[in-house]
Amino acid sequence: MAAGISNSSLKLILAVLAAGILAGCAAGAPTEVFVGAVPEGFMTSRANYDTSTTFDELVRPHFFARSEDGDLVAVQGEPDRLVIRDGMVKIRLRQGKQKLYLDPLALTAGELGEHPVHRIYRLAAMGIPLDQSLGKELKRPATLDRLFHTLEFEYLRDKPSRGTIAEVFPDGTFLVIPFDPPEAWRSPQEGVASPTHLHVNPRALTVAGSALAQDYEKQILSLSFDQQRYPPPEVARKQCGVYQEALSSPVYKDTLDSIGFRFTPAHVLTGGSDDEDVAGERLTKLIREGAGEKVRYFGMEGSWISGVLTQLDVSWLGDCDTAGGVRRYRVDGESKDRFYLRVRRSLEPDKRDRHKIVALDDDGSIRVIYDAPGIVLMALPLPTDDSRWLMSTEGWPKAGAGIPADPRWQSVYLVNVNDPEDYQMVDYPIHQFPRAPEAGLYGASPRLSDDKRFLFNTLYGFKDEGGGVWVTDISKEDFFTDASAFTRIVDWDHALSWMLLEPEPEDPTAPVNLFLTGKEVSDDFAMTANVLSIGGGGLDSSIQSQQRLLQMVGWNPVPFAQHTLGDGKFLVAVETHFDYESSLLPRAKGVYIVPVDLGR
Repeated sequence: MAAGISNSSLKLILAVLAAGILAGCAAGAPTEVFVGAVPEGFMTSRANYDTSTTFDELVRPHFFARSEDGDLVAVQGEPDRLVIRDGMVKIRLRQGKQKLYLDPLALTAGELGEHPVHRIYRLAAMGIPLDQSLGKELKRPATLDRLFHTLEFEYLRDKPSRGTIAEVFPDGTFLVIPFDPPEAWRSPQEGVASPTHLHVNPRALTVAGSALAQDYEKQILSLSFDQQRYPPPEVARKQCGVYQEALSSPVYKDTLDSIGFRFTPAHVLTGGSDDEDVAGERLTKLIREGAGEKVRYFGMEGSWISGVLTQLDVSWLGDCDTAGGVRRYRVDGESKDRFYLRVRRSLEPDKRDRHKIVALDDDGSIRVIYDAPGIVLMALPLPTDDSRWLMSTEGWPKAGAGIPADPRWQSVYLVNVNDPEDYQMVDYPIHQFPRAPEAGLYGASPRLSDDKRFLFNTLYGFKDEGGGVWVTDISKEDFFTDASAFTRIVDWDHALSWMLLEPEPEDPTAPVNLFLTGKEVSDDFAMTANVLSIGGGGLDSSIQSQQRLLQMVGWNPVPFAQHTLGDGKFLVAVETHFDYESSLLPRAKGVYIVPVDLGR
């Protein structure tokens, strides 16, 4: 393990690294023409770096080192020098006489979204020496990006971009710092931020030259809104084919290979715990681990989760099926968790047969719990009776041609999954508001309190009243008809997502801190990120403080990663499509790294 160094030595190293930023070109630099560079501020060294974590703890799963012969091999040995090899910055490892070379992207970032040069600054602060040629190159921002991995891609249709890879996430997507802010994303409005990063998926590398992608996009854009959400099977197959084509493309595979990334379940499923014989535990670990120490990543899409299930040797996935919404729950009186997830049978001719809630059994088999007529927005079993589920789904018939709407349309309902026609409407008391819709509102983002007494979830109303974050006391047998069992905590016309920044405190009345993204319909459809402190607990919950952190360019922003820095400080990565059309063939989403300081 590399030895620590004194504060005075650290300051000297950082001064040496930063002092020559405008110096001339150093010997040994690559000589090919390189167009573009990230803004210089991304590469300026910080005054201090956290050196308390060991090197082994920084190395993330799914990354490999490269031998002197060029083969990918397991990461082993001690870091002894930071070098340039084959024109790229690498960490040299020694294992006896053997030398291996590890890419800096294999390490957890000190701050989510930082330029990879900061991983080098951090290692230098930990006492790992710099090769002389690398020390010289670090003084020149004009060529510095040439030493790190860059990516060329299409961020919107017919709009190319290029930038430095800041992260490779466990699902094989990239966080990229663009060389120049993409023109389409630049905000013309004061106070509305443009993205600093892009979340790039494999399609962005291949769609420009793909006849299949161009054919699919032409077809999907010609469909009605309802057909776009529920594509006909022939279009859904092309949608699936575009993704698979991208995954197998040489440019994508070569990019991951050059970094040393290869999704490897054995890096996470080490056999060190008894629960790994449970399929739900294995799946949860593979989805949730791998982003790095104190970093949570949850931006993966359903097609990738299906690929993970395939690696777990499940036999029930069909062509182009997707999966997501993996949740665990424990029924009162049982000693271990159960698991369920959402499955979409994309190629079913009847869209009402596509969306399922399934139980994932210990051996990896599934049981269909509920057939939903459309996209599932909310699904949660009651903790006291797992045959009764709180549901909100699309697909129920709305009113038309003199026929009234199905009561379950645009609503939350409680259903007996053993008899789906046995259901009760969950009567949120929204009709106290003058502009509340007669039918009700869709529910989403459910979460139970630790004591399982209270349900927290959003209702979204768009231009109707009644939307926001609600809490319900579900311990009452007839809670779904009792207006006193409900409290609206946060008034929001179109809340998109919310999450707790920290675990729920032991004292139920102590404040909890929510990170919430929303489309503020009443404020000219402002797309915003916000932090709220909620105190009181249960039905007495109320807002203690609320702050808009950012207003941004884009469409429907949601968080997809969180880095816990300590002392009440966080970095939350929020991503957003450019507009609705761009979501139909996603290439790259705009990303905002939002700092949150709870003031501790």
